[in-house]
Amino acid sequence: MNFSLISRKSKTILGMNTLPETICIELNENEFLDSRLVRLEKGWNLRFICGTGLFGHSVRLTILETDKSYLFDELKDLNQLDQFVEFTCDNFGVFKYEYFLGNNEKPCGFGYFHVIPEWKIGANDSITLKLNSLSSITHLSKLLGPFNEWEDRLRVAYEAGYNAIHLTPIQELGESNSSYSIGDYLKLNPAFGDGYTFKDVKKFVDKMEHEWGVITIQDVVWNHAAKSSTWLKEHPECGYTCANSPHLRPAYVVDRLLQHFSKEVSEGKWESQGIPALINSAAHLETLKTILTNKIYPSIRLREFFQTNVGN
Repeated sequence: MNFSLISRKSKTILGMNTLPETICIELNENEFLDSRLVRLEKGWNLRFICGTGLFGHSVRLTILETDKSYLFDELKDLNQLDQFVEFTCDNFGVFKYEYFLGNNEKPCGFGYFHVIPEWKIGANDSITLKLNSLSSITHLSKLLGPFNEWEDRLRVAYEAGYNAIHLTPIQELGESNSSYSIGDYLKLNPAFGDGYTFKDVKKFVDKMEHEWGVITIQDVVWNHAAKSSTWLKEHPECGYTCANSPHLRPAYVVDRLLQHFSKEVSEGKWESQGIPALINSAAHLETLKTILTNKIYPSIRLREFFQTNVGN
């Protein structure tokens, strides 16, 4: 996306701003700005005005993700040509605006704007941290060790000049121990030691924010559940299946094929074809690739998932 500031206005007395910054966006018919993003700061005003092509029309403007909707009445004389509406940027986030001619349901134009987030941190919120000034480092939470050792380990990032620490999920992990495979969303990883809770983590995070001036970004991955997770066992319908996600049937067939083929290889059933039970050379991999391409994959006629009989 291209970033664009359309027009900027403010009133100044003796060199000091007395009003918030104002950004002007002109609405033009058939202008669909899906590759341009207007960036604003919280507290700024966003002013929408009609371009000359919309004079004489009733225009309805809607800002999505909010409940804001405005109506430009028909512009009939010169005294009405400076008509505008303003939106105060009092919430962070990315927003889309659409505008319509009369009662038409299809927009005649749209665009996007971004109210850039900022954080008040440090002692007595003395530090204002803006998005462009973030300097973040990622830590695999499961490798941080006992919770009582976190402060010494994370202090290294603070003293190295980072102002944001990104942590992978801190919940109990599944049997694979993958950093993003959650076994129990409501429990802290037992690898951190006995007796610790999410409240202990919050207390430490608050300390980093107020004493160090470092914010914490916690990865939350609600869609990454371990196959052994209690939640998924209680609600198997929430997982991807060929029934609720039929578009995944080809992937399921391929996974099942590879599972059975791998089992056969480990049992030595493909040694006569040049694939031993223990694959340990580039030549073995090349043979494996050839057999997969010429024998295994063709056997399931995968192409039929992507064909249709247009005659019926």
